[in-house]
Amino acid sequence: MEGNCMTVPEFFSIDRVAAYFDRQDYNYLTDNDGDIHINFDGISFLLLSTGQIREILAIRAQWDKKAPIEARGTLFEFINKWHSEKLFPKADLQVNDEGKLEVGCEVNTDLEHGVTDQQLELLVDCAITTSLSFFTELNNLDLPAPEEPKKSPWWR
Repeated sequence: MEGNCMTVPEFFSIDRVAAYFDRQDYNYLTDNDGDIHINFDGISFLLLSTGQIREILAIRAQWDKKAPIEARGTLFEFINKWHSEKLFPKADLQVNDEGKLEVGCEVNTDLEHGVTDQQLELLVDCAITTSLSFFTELNNLDLPAPEEPKKSPWWR
């Protein structure tokens, strides 16, 4: 058919994501493994290829805040509600070494059979946009304030 510009899926590599970011004039860093580090609206993103033949596009993001341990229940509820209503991103909650809560999210896509540039751009944009939506909603939560440290008696 005339005018039908059907493109054939090509092998996925993280370099194709970097090329897309270059076309968009995005500022990003690439580490020694070829992983891409980029920041959108204060949120740090890591884009990498993983899997046996590096066929999986993993897009991970980390919340720019740390929450007090007292917020654990509220954050669990929020994440569980998000997972019950949305397909992605998948979110997780972890306690760091200082006892603060960290929230991250990720979208993983198996591209073993290839992907067109248009599909790849859509996947990347969708993962970033939905992750930013997740963090926007997270920022709107009324999280409990951290407990005040107990004061030691003056003689200690």
